[in-house]
Amino acid sequence: MATTLQEWGDLLVGNWTIQRTSPLEKGSLSVQSGSLGVRWVEGNTALEATTVPAAGVAAGTFIATMDPASGQIKQNTVYPDGSTETTYISKIAEGQWGWKQTRNFANGQQETNSATFTVANNGNTLVHSVTGRTLVHSALGKLALADTRNILTRAI
Repeated sequence: MATTLQEWGDLLVGNWTIQRTSPLEKGSLSVQSGSLGVRWVEGNTALEATTVPAAGVAAGTFIATMDPASGQIKQNTVYPDGSTETTYISKIAEGQWGWKQTRNFANGQQETNSATFTVANNGNTLVHSVTGRTLVHSALGKLALADTRNILTRAI
């Protein structure tokens, strides 16, 4: 099991720029940017990372470890507003990883989604495609959300 975390960490450790695209009305796209810094902690038994949007305010911090119960990588993320995420990550095939995620917002709402990470450019580019996004809203019920796509480029 630790081999999976080691392989994921070998891929992810370092500094990345992030370009996020989200669909808007009438086929146009919203593009946002930020960065991600990932490092090993505790003798390569866990990964720690912080995402920073362009404005420079920490958007989230995660710790990822192997979860013996599921046999997958379990990533727990916290945000400054009190929101949290639990994400299970697994290798799908060579050069492709998948995740299942649940995000609990500080206001009581919850989002679930699935994603794939496709490795390109000799490991220097990751294409992160988020699909199946559903928001459970106390007043509105279940809402389908637009898919998103993030391009992570290794900062050299």
